[in-house]
Amino acid sequence: MSLYYRATGARTIALVILIIIVSLTPFASAYIFKLILDKLVEVIGNANASLEPFIPLLIYSTLIGVTSKVSWSLIEYIEKLNHLDFKKYLDIIVDRKYSHLGFEHYSNPKTNDLLNRVRETFNWRPINFASRQLWIMQNIINAVSNSLAIFALNIWVFIAILISSIPEFIIKMKYGRDVWGIHAAKGSVRRDYWNTSWYVKEEQYLEEIRIFRSGNYFIKRIKELYNSFLDLQKSREKKKLIQTILSNILALTTFTISEIYILISALGSRISIGSLNFYNGRIYSLNENLKSFFKNLGFSYEDLLYVKDLFKVLNLKNKIIDKPNSKIIKKDTKLIEFKNVSFKYPNNNKYVLKDFNLTIKPKQKIALIGENGGGKTTIIRLLCRFYDPQKGQILVNGTDLKDIKLDSWYKCLGVLFQDFNRYSYSVKDNILLGDVDKTYEKKLIQKASKKSQAHSFIMDYDNGYKTILSKKFKKGIEPSVGQWQKIALSRAFFRDAPILILDEPTSAIDAKAEAEIFKHLEKFEKDKTVIMISHRFSTVRNADNIYVIDKGKIIESGSHEKLIKKKGKYEKLFKLQAKGYK
Repeated sequence: MSLYYRATGARTIALVILIIIVSLTPFASAYIFKLILDKLVEVIGNANASLEPFIPLLIYSTLIGVTSKVSWSLIEYIEKLNHLDFKKYLDIIVDRKYSHLGFEHYSNPKTNDLLNRVRETFNWRPINFASRQLWIMQNIINAVSNSLAIFALNIWVFIAILISSIPEFIIKMKYGRDVWGIHAAKGSVRRDYWNTSWYVKEEQYLEEIRIFRSGNYFIKRIKELYNSFLDLQKSREKKKLIQTILSNILALTTFTISEIYILISALGSRISIGSLNFYNGRIYSLNENLKSFFKNLGFSYEDLLYVKDLFKVLNLKNKIIDKPNSKIIKKDTKLIEFKNVSFKYPNNNKYVLKDFNLTIKPKQKIALIGENGGGKTTIIRLLCRFYDPQKGQILVNGTDLKDIKLDSWYKCLGVLFQDFNRYSYSVKDNILLGDVDKTYEKKLIQKASKKSQAHSFIMDYDNGYKTILSKKFKKGIEPSVGQWQKIALSRAFFRDAPILILDEPTSAIDAKAEAEIFKHLEKFEKDKTVIMISHRFSTVRNADNIYVIDKGKIIESGSHEKLIKKKGKYEKLFKLQAKGYK
């Protein structure tokens, strides 16, 4: 509710006042009608009866009616505005949280289930919960005003109505817990469902699905996954229906008995005809108020379980954070040292790196090669401090990477990951994302794109650097994989950081373009430290030093010529690749 108020401000106070007004107007209107009815019974048959005694009551009734109508209109308007603002507020705080989550959270299946539950419900469950609290307040005001009236009539009538409403409350609360429990227990199943559903909706998967004719398999899988959690929920719904019918019969029986009591009281002249109508209306209204109150409370309880999940996510703590008094380092070339580093991923007992040592001198161009799973990409992830090693140190100019302020370290890094991002933005914005703090300059963007060999094909686009890179938008285009990789490489060059990390930078690029890119790299990036991972020997052979990584250790190192002369693993892999070109 605090978040709701922060998002909507003074409008929520106005909404509360209006809800109080509309909560009291039915009672006031019913009481005015009681007075009119009693007055009518009093003067009926009187030859001198006139309309004059009724005029003040009719004016009051009209004012109450107008107030109620206007208040409801304002409530509808304010609720709509609040809904929009609260949704925007939730979207922003959740997106901000997810964008800053540590990678360790995604390696934990239990936390992954939590993250998925919140993804599914965060933009409507909290809104429902906040809205219901306001209507629960209305239910309480209505129930209290009607209870006071019935209490004055007969305390036992009030107690009977209250008790008959409790089963409805228990049913709603239990059902809410059951539904949340199904979602929580079936977390991995629901993730599988959402992933599978995503595959059949996204163009990037459709080519393979179409050729392999696997569409029906995915649809069958979606049905089975859906049924695995829906069948359980359906059985809960059936049980709830039977229980709800029985509780409604109990409430209706209590209401009927109460009506009989009021009717007997009227026949015995203990209450007036107006009071008969008034109390009859109050009993019916109280019955509905309590029913609505317990219904809203039950749904609120269900929503609250999901809202608690939201706060669990918002309260997740990252392991990789700045220490107090972290050092800010300058944006220049650095001496990087891996000293006896051992690392294994969360929830995995196998070490990817074990007592790993590596020294990268400033302005040095090095290459990491080896078979998949050897630990090359892990070295990059540790250097980017996505994870911390369990043992050993990573030193930058003699300072432990853990003691360096993350923001200042990331300013030193320009990275092209193997699974680079493809943003459905303009070419210009795709490149600008390499350094969002840098002032836009056309020359700098073009300089970066020329280094990556992207400038020529960008200029062939109808809208040049303004072209949207997605066919989902008007006049948008879908670049080839090779073009996407060059644009992503432009992003890394645009950052102009002293340390350039390239993970398979030319895997989708033709040999001629690759040669030009590395020609530019040697010419214009002399003052940078460059770390490359590649399976292409044409890419790595010009590196100052090549490290062959196998099972988390460096088994060979040296220049291309030196490694060929060693006739070890490198020479074997080089000849194996060269054989394919003969």
